[in-house]
Amino acid sequence: MAAAAGCGRDGAPSARAAASSGEAARAALPPAPPPDTTTPLEAREPGDRCRRESTAAPRALVIDSFVSSYEDIRPRLVFRCALREGHPARLVLETRDFGDPAAVLVYDPPDAPAAADTLRLPEAEPPYRGAPIVEGEDLDGDGWTDLRVMTFHGSGGHMFDVFRYAPARHRFEKDTVLSGAGNLHRVGAACVRDSWAMGAGSWSSRDRCLRNGRWVATRYEREEYSSALSTGDVPVSIHETLELRGGRMRVVRLDTVRERFR
Repeated sequence: MAAAAGCGRDGAPSARAAASSGEAARAALPPAPPPDTTTPLEAREPGDRCRRESTAAPRALVIDSFVSSYEDIRPRLVFRCALREGHPARLVLETRDFGDPAAVLVYDPPDAPAAADTLRLPEAEPPYRGAPIVEGEDLDGDGWTDLRVMTFHGSGGHMFDVFRYAPARHRFEKDTVLSGAGNLHRVGAACVRDSWAMGAGSWSSRDRCLRNGRWVATRYEREEYSSALSTGDVPVSIHETLELRGGRMRVVRLDTVRERFR
């Protein structure tokens, strides 16, 4: 008995018929959507005095058809910052050809036809998608907003170039002491803390306070993994705390931290 059209001798669909049926089913499906290249904006710190002017979802930086985790901020991003209560300014982040930040143009007042200040960023990498990038906080306690501009990022956190506002000069000035610090934020009347995680459970943090116009280190804390003290499944770290006493940084606490692997 002859097989039915499109069926094998045992009555099952032939390979050709199955392939044709599969192609027809695929043709009936809607086209696959393009890969998602946007990311929601990351939440800002409550005290952050700067906001992106556009709330559109950030686009991915595409490099040779590869969709990267970086954000495409070309040609520029615009921020609105409050330099002080009732004193807004418009900040424009300019980029280099490959999407890494190059400079921040400060328009004060926001509708000024030309930038009043240019804050240059000698070295920076493209930001990850949704990163705050430009943040405003009164770091030195003078009532004026200072700027943190993210230059690098990784598993240890964010690194910044820091620009403090000088009201007498009506401009921002780069703080060469705080620039390059990681995860920087204010912790006191005129004090800041930076920190960094270095992997394997190691980390460090440092407090500085502004005294007579200079940043003075007042506290340093670190925890580092010790291969010499660790045994088997029990890693051991050394935790050390130093504080400014008598004009010098002195060790005030030294502990070992043991944590058994689970």
